[in-house]
Amino acid sequence: MTLYLDIILVENLLMNYIILFATGIIMKRKIKHLNLISASLIGSIYAVVVYLKITDITSNVVMKIALSISMVYLSFLEENYKLLLKDLLMFYLISFAFGGCSIALIYFISPGNVKIPNGALVGIYPIKVTLIAGAIAFIIIQIAFKITKNRLSQEDMICSVEIYIGNKSKKIKALIDSGNMLKDPINGYPVLVVERNKIKEILSPKLLENISIIEGGDINKIDKDFINKIRLIPFNSLGKENGMLIGIKVEKIKITFKEKEEYIKDVIIGIYNKKITRESKYNGLIGLDLLNKT
Repeated sequence: MTLYLDIILVENLLMNYIILFATGIIMKRKIKHLNLISASLIGSIYAVVVYLKITDITSNVVMKIALSISMVYLSFLEENYKLLLKDLLMFYLISFAFGGCSIALIYFISPGNVKIPNGALVGIYPIKVTLIAGAIAFIIIQIAFKITKNRLSQEDMICSVEIYIGNKSKKIKALIDSGNMLKDPINGYPVLVVERNKIKEILSPKLLENISIIEGGDINKIDKDFINKIRLIPFNSLGKENGMLIGIKVEKIKITFKEKEEYIKDVIIGIYNKKITRESKYNGLIGLDLLNKT
């Protein structure tokens, strides 16, 4: 069977790109196609070198792992080594699923046109086989992850939020609440609902006084210096129609979720006067609008 190096290069380039693209989609990484193509090309060149058996070092396990790390890092440029490791594991998982689907399809369609010289799978078969195998592997993994996601415990839906007001800050635990769609009616800023007792220590006495004035129903007595900071957030909830939540515009917040940190500005803190949960497992409610910015 005659094989051309350009065919090996293109086939592996396509396979590598599909695997890296699927990794990025499942891990919700920012996709930069040029980075994926560059990383895929490195893997393709490696496959050609393996096929030609130019050097024995290519068969070394350490070399193969180093190549995988290089491809994943170049694709997503993830600096956090823990997230990079997760990307790498997902890359291997998709590679195994992709490889299994590819081999199965190839042997069903044209088993005589396949060989594995020096450990590199090569053959003459339609490119559509690669595309179909990639699609099947991607669908299988997506379904598996959806099943797993539905079994997430409540602890997996809690993130850490640090709130900055003036020169003070306070850390709280917030539940990821898909039903929290609250926004500032003036600027459309997202609202993070927090128990009052958890942040009162970082509120200035004057700001607390103005909040108490609003709660008492006398808006006209609000200090002019705090008018731009205080918001009235309308909301509807079970058992209460046309409710009103007092909010404060803060300098910024820091969200820590799944070992990833992100600072976000233009956020309103909605002050809740009661406890959100009796067990105090969390003290705030964060919507998907804020979480998707991380």
